[in-house]
Amino acid sequence: MNIRRIASAVLLMLVAGVLVFSFPSVNKWIIIVPVALAMSAISKMSPAKQQRQPQSTATAARSNPSKPAAVETSSPGKANVPKEQQKKLLEAATFFKTLVFKAAATDKGVHAETAICAAAWMSGSMLFRGFGGHVKAPRDTKPGTPVFSDEANVVGPKAMNLMLATLNQLGHQFSEQSLAPIVASHDVSTRLSNLSLQEAQSKLDLFYIKYGNASGLSHNELGMASAISAGLIIHECRNVFEPGKGTALAVNALVQGTKTMPVPLPV
Repeated sequence: MNIRRIASAVLLMLVAGVLVFSFPSVNKWIIIVPVALAMSAISKMSPAKQQRQPQSTATAARSNPSKPAAVETSSPGKANVPKEQQKKLLEAATFFKTLVFKAAATDKGVHAETAICAAAWMSGSMLFRGFGGHVKAPRDTKPGTPVFSDEANVVGPKAMNLMLATLNQLGHQFSEQSLAPIVASHDVSTRLSNLSLQEAQSKLDLFYIKYGNASGLSHNELGMASAISAGLIIHECRNVFEPGKGTALAVNALVQGTKTMPVPLPV
């Protein structure tokens, strides 16, 4: 009940009480009945319109189905990635993880350092293939030659942050600052891999490209998906290779992949 109506009812009751005791000779029903009717009328009055409060995005979307709520995005590297795109990248990453594990397999099982390097290398090299047309490098530049570009400095950190976000979702908290001293360590050199960068590309390029053609993913998107797969591999190899070192190793490999001329794609 509205506060004003309650106050009005209480006031009428007090007035009725005062009248009954002030005029004891008057029939009390003559006083009580009009008061009761007045209280009844007050109770039927429409309450004042309340001021409307702002709606949350979700509430607004439910009340107006024709206007969907803004898509929630979550992407490392401070880039917005729609949920549908996230799903496609995760599907590709899961597929690439399986490919990389096969490429890194030995008689004793999967070699963790090789798997981590391969996934990160493929991330970097696919990104390079995506922006390579804008890189100022001689046409006869041989595979394996270092090629430095502004493009690598832009997309490389985005892929790295995507990998870090994947690890974060899996319970591993790392940042560029916490990884810096580990990355600088010789304990996480890509020489720990049983494969070289060019050997990893030769083993995996064809499968990556075919997957991209079938799924409609660009070279850049394939690179981002492979960065996610590197995070998945680091997590799965956590019992044999410490995740902090695994992440630092992947960062080294990813940077190397974005700044090295890749081998020619298979025809």
